[in-house]
Amino acid sequence: MNLPRTQPDGTPQGRMPPTRRPAAALAVLAAAQFTVILATSIVNVALPQIRTGVGLSEGGTTWVVNVYGLAFAALLLAGGRAGDLLGHRRVLITGLALFAVASPAAGLAGSPAVLIAARALQGIGAAAIAPAALALALDTAAAQGTEGHLPRIVTGWACAWNGTDPRALGALFTVDGTCTDLAVGITFRGRQEISGWKARADGLIADVHATVRTTRRHGSRITAEAVYAGHLKAAPKAFAVPMTTHLDLDTHGRIVADEDHYSLATVLTRSGLPADRTPPAS
Repeated sequence: MNLPRTQPDGTPQGRMPPTRRPAAALAVLAAAQFTVILATSIVNVALPQIRTGVGLSEGGTTWVVNVYGLAFAALLLAGGRAGDLLGHRRVLITGLALFAVASPAAGLAGSPAVLIAARALQGIGAAAIAPAALALALDTAAAQGTEGHLPRIVTGWACAWNGTDPRALGALFTVDGTCTDLAVGITFRGRQEISGWKARADGLIADVHATVRTTRRHGSRITAEAVYAGHLKAAPKAFAVPMTTHLDLDTHGRIVADEDHYSLATVLTRSGLPADRTPPAS
């Protein structure tokens, strides 16, 4: 069976894993936000020299001051939407590139038209930077490991698997929630089916136990790195294998979808059984 491809830390491919230096990342993002805000008013400091050097009229001076804010405000929502569609990191880099090009162009401008155009381009870049930097800052803070303090839903999920009442697991899900065991390739829908899957697992495996090591959060998804252990009945020895579980939550903190990633072949070999053994039907 083909499992979804993941990065070494269990993060699905295409999703940026949490940085190992969150403080540095947050400092860079804060600096980007500070630059965006600073550019709004810093031009006022040098306005007399700019007016003389470029030959600005009163109307031109007003445009130099205001065109940045106009472009920024007009395109801010579009910048946020672009981040949602194209990726916040990509939009942030694009905005920084626009801002980096526009800033020296404004400083070297020899005519009012070039200066005003450069300030407008700065505003466009700022409209991309501001929402993308904020979104990445929130993701960076939320995606860090929570060692020593597991989210309540993860604690409940682990306790349900480690307990003996199958209904305790089903109760954690929404009415039409799903639980997918990717190792055996089966999905259960609804609390009754999910409770039934727990009961079936208890019938096949003695001392089923899930020990959560770390968790990461990306928006409404929690990724738990755990050790899945137990003793397959009729197997010569117990097993313990690494498992990555993705829990997607609704706004009330209930599980909408559960995906369990682990290797069935590893479970079998560590149990002293052939790796290609077919699991029993019941």
